Amino acid sequence: MTLSEPVEYFDSVPSTQDLGRSRLSGVYWTTEQTAGRGRYDRGWHATRGSSLAMTFALPSYRGFKSPQFIGMWMGLCLAQCFDLRIQWPNDLVLNGRKVAGILAEIVDDVPIVGIGLNLGPMSFPDEIAMRATSLVGEGRPAIEPASAFSRFHSALLAWPEVPLAWSSIMPVWDRYDSTKDKVFRTSDGVMGMALGLSEDGELLMDVGGEVRRVSVAEALWGS
Repeated sequence: MTLSEPVEYFDSVPSTQDLGRSRLSGVYWTTEQTAGRGRYDRGWHATRGSSLAMTFALPSYRGFKSPQFIGMWMGLCLAQCFDLRIQWPNDLVLNGRKVAGILAEIVDDVPIVGIGLNLGPMSFPDEIAMRATSLVGEGRPAIEPASAFSRFHSALLAWPEVPLAWSSIMPVWDRYDSTKDKVFRTSDGVMGMALGLSEDGELLMDVGGEVRRVSVAEALWGS
């Protein structure tokens, strides 16, 4: 990918995503966020020294024709880099539990992609303890946040450019996909089982025997 933006580390920061949104250029990373957030403005739990939070503000992709693919493409790079599975559109899982998440936004036509990766060991709030995990929590070797960031950043630099068509992403996605048969809920409350992805990268859901295509939905963990 094209990554000419400077890298800046923070010992602690409220939110790397907010930095990216305000500056619209740069790569920001930390091991501790005090006000981290994920999709739907949910908090993102981060433990100092056991977490990696990073945001990529990408002015080189300003006005990109298919911006929805940028976060998904970076998620695939993360999956390859740390041997994870990806669940449409932005969850990275290990042994069926969430170990990383991606928040992709567009601000003034600039893609802002935030990534949180649980390295571990770490504990989680009761409401997510059964579905969240870390690399160490699933038996992976310990890795320092700086090493994890360097590994991923180097991989991104060597990663191909973001394709404009889902047909180019699908062969890579299929190698890491963990979406099929998961239960999803759409923004209007409709629930259904994932059948796979469409030719445009949308979710195909079975809702009472009817196949629906949706562009925004949330996986229901444990369903």
